[in-house]
Order: sequence, then C-alpha cells, then structure tokens
Amino acid sequence: MKNNKILSFKLESVVGLLVVLLMAGSILFILFLERFTLYDDIKLLNYRPSTQISRLASLDTMTNYARTIFYINNPQLLSQSLFAKQCPNVDVKQMAVLGCYHGNEGGIYLLSVTDPKLYGLEQVTAAHEMLHGIYSRLSTSARNNLDVMLENYYLHGLTNPRIKQEIALYKKTEPGAVFNEMNSTFGTECPVLPADLNAYYKQFFTNRQVVVSFDERYQGVLSSRQTLITNYDNQLKTLNSQITKLENTVTPEKYNLNKLYINLQHMQTTNSYSYNKQVPGYNQQVYVINNQIRQLQSLINQYNQIVIVRNKVANQLDGLEKQITGNYQVVN
Repeated sequence: MKNNKILSFKLESVVGLLVVLLMAGSILFILFLERFTLYDDIKLLNYRPSTQISRLASLDTMTNYARTIFYINNPQLLSQSLFAKQCPNVDVKQMAVLGCYHGNEGGIYLLSVTDPKLYGLEQVTAAHEMLHGIYSRLSTSARNNLDVMLENYYLHGLTNPRIKQEIALYKKTEPGAVFNEMNSTFGTECPVLPADLNAYYKQFFTNRQVVVSFDERYQGVLSSRQTLITNYDNQLKTLNSQITKLENTVTPEKYNLNKLYINLQHMQTTNSYSYNKQVPGYNQQVYVINNQIRQLQSLINQYNQIVIVRNKVANQLDGLEKQITGNYQVVN
C-alpha cells in the first residue's frame, strides 16, 4: 500500500507540473502572438497625433490597425527644406519623392504641400508610406504570398503606363525593394485590382477607392497641363513648318519682283510700250506676294499667341512641379 501511495503522489506531481508548464507555454505563445500589440500599446501610450496627421488617417479611411502602424512611425509633415534632410540622396530628375519610410519603424516623413490644386497628394503619400510599415511587419511566408500576388498583377493585370513607368524607376533606383514599392503603389493608385489583392488591402482601408480618387485628383491636375503643353507644342511645330515653307516661297519671289521693278523703271524711260505691257503682270505678282506676306504674318501672329498661352500653362505647371520637384521650362 505504501508503494501505491508513493506512486500516486508522484503521478499527481508530474501531472500538476505538466499543467503548469502547459499554462506557461500557452501564456508565452499568446504573448508571442500579441507581441506587436503589446509593443504598440506601450509605444503609443503617450502618443497624440497632430490634427493634420489624424485628419490624413481619417481621410484615407485607415482601419484601426493601419492607423496604429501609421502612428507607430510618428508621421510628420515637413517643409521642403526639412523634408530634404529626412529623405536625402534622391535623384529628383527621375522621380518626384513626396514621402519616405525609415526602416525598423524609424519614422514616416511626408512633404507638406499646401497648394489647393495639389489636394490629395498628401493623402496618397501618407497611405503609401503607411503600407511600407505594414509590409515591414509581414512574416516571411505572408510576404512571399503577397509578393506572388503583386507580381502576378504586375505581369498580367497592370495596364496603366504611368504606374508601369513608376515600377520601372523603382527597379532602377531600388531594385531590392520593388515588391515593397509595388505593395504601396498598387494599393494607393490602382482602382481595379484582383480579388486577392482587394481582400488584402481591405485590412488597411475601409474604402480604398477614396485613396485612389485622391491620386487621380492631383495627377489629373498635373497631367491636364502636361497634355495642354504637348498639344500647344504640336501646334507650334505645325505652324513653324508652315511659316518656314511660306518664307522659302516668299523670299525668292520678292527678290525676283524687286528685279522686275528695277527693269520696269528702266523701261519707263526707254521703252514705254514694253513697260505698259508688263505692268499688269507686275501688279498681279505684287498682289500675290502681298497676300502671301499677310498670310505669313497671320501665321507668325498665331505662333506668338500660342507661345504666350503655352508658356503661361508651363509656368503654372512649373510652379506646381517645384512643390514636388519638377523641371518644366518655357520656350522662347
């Protein structure tokens, strides 16, 4: 009986120990799963976003999780000079940089743009950089799965030439972060996405189309002026060709008419019959050349007027582009 009692005691002790270990393991596992939540709660304990930053998160329809990631990175709207210090070493000739994300949740910095014509730019940039923060937290398997979805859309679904050009620039300037940039770009700039990507982005935006509309709004302001400039340049090219062709016709005709005029002056005193016979032909040539000259002057006036309007639009675009780094020039 004593042996049985001792054995019973030992079994109960082992079972108790296993229960304790299992409970401890469960707690540790839960802590592991919730490690980001605890970390976020501690980091945001005393954080209060500015009115501007909170408004950006609301306008972008960020979910609670997306808003947390956004705030964890202490997002800041900065003037051009301060922004350049936080986001240096950028080839502005290739790409207008409007925001940057510092790895390991080192911060999100956004270029402050107050021009109402560029409304929407800050919102899109905020969402773009927030998605970088999301991407950095993905597990290896989740990131691999997302990369497959992004590449599949890029290869088989993406049709927008401007976005294709953006990705091509990322491949050149940030070859090691192309999928990361695809994630941010597709999520904020592509209105139509495959079902799998739509489901993925629903975790971060309650209405992603709102963000896309911000992108379309400010891009439309820029592209409409770019289109106008292109159209004006095409008109100037056509007019310049017409002017050159007409000048090449008028110049030798004027030279020949001047020679005929000198001959007529000589005939007037030496051969009145020949003079009177050739005067009507001379007058007809004068009439034709004067019409050509008037046509030429009309074309030149049209050219000059279009240059004035074209340069006005170019100056507007230059002012907008300078707020986000641009290089449009007027023509003389």
